[in-house]
Amino acid sequence: MRPVGNHQLPLDEKYVFELTRSDNESIRDVAFEMMKHLSSDKIHNYAVSLLLEKKEIANAMSLLCSCYKPNDEKLLAEAIKSLTVSYDEGSWHSAFMDIQDLLDKRSCKIDPGLFLNIYRQTLCSSCRFYLVESMFKRKILPLEILEECMYDSYEETRKFAARKLGRRK
Repeated sequence: MRPVGNHQLPLDEKYVFELTRSDNESIRDVAFEMMKHLSSDKIHNYAVSLLLEKKEIANAMSLLCSCYKPNDEKLLAEAIKSLTVSYDEGSWHSAFMDIQDLLDKRSCKIDPGLFLNIYRQTLCSSCRFYLVESMFKRKILPLEILEECMYDSYEETRKFAARKLGRRK
């Protein structure tokens, strides 16, 4: 058994890898979620290979975030661009949330393009607000994005932009 947080995983890692190749999407998703708690080079390499093969992109992105290494930034940026984002398919949302968690936990310098790509692609107004706040805190929020936020559909984003631009309604 492998430790997962405060619990033991009752499966050998090789079985979890097998489950990620299941025909059942729910089983695959659970297997990837389990892998996020088993940080190893083998899991990191698996996430990288899936992204390079353009397979299971959302799950592979989330997995890569759990075992992220500084030289993964370019691969993650490319994966963001290749991820299908639509209202019909929701796996992009959890991948973007995992990236946001990664960005919160990392004090290292991350290319602003990563934030901007997610900002431009996300369909979630709450996530967009969170990204704008994050970019502002890191001092990488472009003025044109802040001005664009004045017209965002999410009220909190509009209020934030107004405060930062010194405009009151």
